[in-house]
Amino acid sequence: MPRLHEGDAVPDVELRTLAGAAPRLASSPQAVWLCLWRYAACPFCNMRVHLLTKEHARIQALGLRVIGVFPSPKERIEKYLTRYQVPFELVSDPSLSLYAAFGAETSVLGDLRTAANVVGSVKTVLRYPTNALAYDGSFFQMPAEFLVQRGVVAKARYGRTLDDGFSIEDVEAWAKSRRTAG
Repeated sequence: MPRLHEGDAVPDVELRTLAGAAPRLASSPQAVWLCLWRYAACPFCNMRVHLLTKEHARIQALGLRVIGVFPSPKERIEKYLTRYQVPFELVSDPSLSLYAAFGAETSVLGDLRTAANVVGSVKTVLRYPTNALAYDGSFFQMPAEFLVQRGVVAKARYGRTLDDGFSIEDVEAWAKSRRTAG
């Protein structure tokens, strides 16, 4: 599936959270920050989960619902992410159907770009220790994040590196601009 762009309709796919909820992005009345991450043991993804957990109250105050997706089975997500006490919804997608629907990509070059920042990569791996080789899906899976409003992609970010994603400040600016625009 090709990449999604600003203004594209969100694929009407069924999500099933670890808690059993079934949110539909295409008809969600609330804006959603959808994160498609690499795998539950990925230290770079753990860093993102930690950041969004730490900033969750700020994100909620912007009127956003966060949904994080991993290709890992539920057991692995729980094993690697329980320590963060994640306050947002998590989805297990071993079939990679959401990744395909949203045009998430794999990239050897993205892995190399991340590795080129040796100091930053080593710091991340040491700060968020996991079994980085316990991957589910493709080791070369790149992250992708989307801001979705009223069933439409408002912003899309396809990772160029393993730690790539929207900054809290960019999301905050987008949320404030949508309030003034509508």
